[in-house]
Amino acid sequence: MKGFVPHNMYDKKKANTHKEHVELKKKGYSHSPLNCWDTHKKVGMKKSPSGRKNKDGSTKMVNDCEER
Repeated sequence: MKGFVPHNMYDKKKANTHKEHVELKKKGYSHSPLNCWDTHKKVGMKKSPSGRKNKDGSTKMVNDCEER
């Protein structure tokens, strides 16, 4: 795709091409840790499993998702 810029998806998975981006989205990766997969629902919040940090050094919070 013209104009595609390689970038990281959530949890450090990198999309180097538009095709890789589409494939990662199909597997449930997004740009934000705030989304649950279509097959899951949000049941609360939890600390990032990857240990990601906010700019202030606190642990990033992400959705806690479970299967519907």
